[in-house]
Amino acid sequence: MGNTIGPINARLRKPDLHGRLMELSFGSYHTGGAYFLLCDGSVQFITESINQDIYTGLGSRDGHEVPQEF
Repeated sequence: MGNTIGPINARLRKPDLHGRLMELSFGSYHTGGAYFLLCDGSVQFITESINQDIYTGLGSRDGHEVPQEF
């Protein structure tokens, strides 16, 4: 279980983040980001430098955001 509220790889990049957000953030040991399986069946590498608002919107199911290129 995870969420897109915290940044990608928060455990490695943001050790001062609140414990729950750090533990629930998505991440990997890939340098610079993480691979994500999207609802359309594609796998995308999303970098740590993604705009946080876009990243949060990608994880929302009823916020009516329209994802931009990322």
